[in-house]
Amino acid sequence: MKFSEKELQVIDIAERLFAEKGFEGTSVRDIVKEACGNVSMISYYFGSKENLLLAVLERRNNEVIDHITHLIDNKDLTDMQKISIFIDDFLDNLVKRRNLHKVLIREELFSRDPKIYTMIYEFKKKNMAMIEQILQHGKETGEFKKDADIALLMATVIGTTSQLFISQDFYAQISGAANPATGGFNPELFNKLKAHLKGILKLVLTGE
Repeated sequence: MKFSEKELQVIDIAERLFAEKGFEGTSVRDIVKEACGNVSMISYYFGSKENLLLAVLERRNNEVIDHITHLIDNKDLTDMQKISIFIDDFLDNLVKRRNLHKVLIREELFSRDPKIYTMIYEFKKKNMAMIEQILQHGKETGEFKKDADIALLMATVIGTTSQLFISQDFYAQISGAANPATGGFNPELFNKLKAHLKGILKLVLTGE
């Protein structure tokens, strides 16, 4: 689904406010105030605040799917090279899209609304299905081990990244990543994380 320029403006504002205040803590009035509109704007463009959150997730999901689709279709790369590129892109997008990551973490931890849980579940499921195509192809060609657990691999990547995201300063100090953070992120620490995750995935997938 393509969004109009005005819809994208509202989505950007909503994503930031949901990250700062949480979905429940953000009112429709908070959003339209920054968008220089009125309360009816949300109903007109999205129907409800819940649908606005869905639009936030859908916009980012479309970006991820488009990128991974091109990666899957690239016949010049091995499946291990595709996984390596995915790790780089995943962490680079985390830096660029940190508000979305905050929304996902916050709502998974604190939301008691089953609709919100379902939205996030479907968002993550679609993304995992794309990566699963690469991993499954690697199994079929013999590049990856048959017993590699795809779900646990993704949990390792996302869980490790989320923990570092939450406690970046702590892990930067104990890992010796001395470079200062840029825009809220420590580049040396994130490069260490990329290498660490690639090493884990290569070991689990290929045994090397």
